[in-house]
Amino acid sequence: NEFHFVMKGMGHRFAFLSHLTSLTILSLANNHIGLRISNILTSTSLKYLDFSGNRLDIMWDSRRDQYLHFFQGLTNLTQLDISENQLKSLPPEVIVNLPPSLQVLRVDSNMLTYFPWGNVSVLKQLCHLNLSSNMLSFLPSMRFELRLVSLDL
Repeated sequence: NEFHFVMKGMGHRFAFLSHLTSLTILSLANNHIGLRISNILTSTSLKYLDFSGNRLDIMWDSRRDQYLHFFQGLTNLTQLDISENQLKSLPPEVIVNLPPSLQVLRVDSNMLTYFPWGNVSVLKQLCHLNLSSNMLSFLPSMRFELRLVSLDL
């Protein structure tokens, strides 16, 4: 079962997540979440989070650094979908603060012209990275250690 929260015009407080100790899959997709939200999501059980169709572009705006650790409290997260978040850039600090347990990262269908390749090597478990449907113009020439099984550009 998926939970969908539609709370336009209200603050989004997700403190309840830490109390749902058996929750492994959560969809917060297409809720236009961008402001007035908890600074960090916390869960030890969550494995898959669908955060597509929200407004991480607003949350990660350079003037609002309070959301750079937003996903860090999801200590067992293995799959994160942040596609369709109108991202024009991805702050390098965000990558460093993603859960190290992450295996699948979807950042497709945004407007990225740059991806912080140097920082992604901190995600030692990452095997699937989807950056398709962005506006990336180059791949890095530097070497970095990743155990990618699939890379979708």
